[in-house]
Amino acid sequence: MKKITLTFAVLFVAIAATSAQWQQTTAPTGSSINCLMEFSASIFAGTADSGIYISTDAGSHWVTRNNGITNLDIKAIGVGENGMIYA
Repeated sequence: MKKITLTFAVLFVAIAATSAQWQQTTAPTGSSINCLMEFSASIFAGTADSGIYISTDAGSHWVTRNNGITNLDIKAIGVGENGMIYA
């Protein structure tokens, strides 16, 4: 019985120590967020009807980056081997 109790105690401590830590930040306003991507210390958010937002300060401030985008309903964002961002 002691072995089972010890096993559960170790498992509980291990899970508690490795759980993710979330922090609330501001978010792009005016639209639903469909997807998120982190690349090169920037966070990209693809929205339902406002295009792409980017944050370079861990989500504290967001600006739109829609140069050349004709469809502002972004479903996915990715990065190519060449560092190019695709939406």
